[in-house]
Amino acid sequence: MKHFVAIGCLIFVSCETVVEIPVPQFDPQLVVTSHFSPDSIWSVSLHRSLSVNARLDPSAQFVDVASVTILGDNGIAESLIHHGNGLYRSVDRRQPIAGIRYRLHVESPDGLEVRAASSAPLPPRITHSSLDLVAMDGSSSRFPTNTYRLSVRFADPPIEENFYRVGLYSYRSTYSDGSVPDSAYRSVTVYAPAFGWFCEFSDALDGSSGYASVADTCDSFVVNDRLFDGEEYSWAGNIDLNVSPEMPHKERLLLVVSSLSRDYFEYQRTLMDNIMTGPFVEPVPVYTNIEGGVGVFAGYTNANIPIQVSE
Repeated sequence: MKHFVAIGCLIFVSCETVVEIPVPQFDPQLVVTSHFSPDSIWSVSLHRSLSVNARLDPSAQFVDVASVTILGDNGIAESLIHHGNGLYRSVDRRQPIAGIRYRLHVESPDGLEVRAASSAPLPPRITHSSLDLVAMDGSSSRFPTNTYRLSVRFADPPIEENFYRVGLYSYRSTYSDGSVPDSAYRSVTVYAPAFGWFCEFSDALDGSSGYASVADTCDSFVVNDRLFDGEEYSWAGNIDLNVSPEMPHKERLLLVVSSLSRDYFEYQRTLMDNIMTGPFVEPVPVYTNIEGGVGVFAGYTNANIPIQVSE
């Protein structure tokens, strides 16, 4: 019996052992976030990085005093002014111009300095779009739903490496109860995509895992021009729309075809891969093109196609 007591004591003592792990010296870095497009004015978000053992205090991490300058190849320099919570915006409400490579330079009062460069690609040249009825709802449902095939064809610039994203949005000025939505546009789920288009950025980059199937549903699809460089290329997908006579017939849709810079594509790809990693797997490093800090300065350009849906 005494032997059992001794063993039990040893077990409990060993369970109380404390192992201290030294935390290395941490020097905060500037974190830059700017996804720019000709559709919106210049804006850059700045904050400082945190060490793993620091208490999270977002307001204390915002960089409220800094010099933020953007210089284009056209020689025009734009100085951004702080508007609160680390957000810097153009005073003159200037917008990026597609096809121009911009350089970002940031200096903070504590001596931190970062640089980056990127561009918003030229918009896709869309040559055709259509919305065709594929199947009518033959049920006796009070709210029948028809299936449509939405397609778009665009020209890809030769030689250059290009990345594209397609998304569909539905306009809603009010809900059925008359209330106003938070956003006028909501994303529309699309399925049965065209060959070569993927829901995930990583799949679109290598294409080695096959292609999206007819069962795949996404809010947006992405592709690179590896297989159609310099040629016209098409995207298509199915959507289901309500056509009940008791509800408004006409539905305003907005098809958005985006041309993405390599910086934007890589940031989104690695960010999603990082989010999808499990707790016992080494996380995927998120892409950064910020010299002297972390974050992203990346451009994209949209081409919008309004579509009016009726009976």
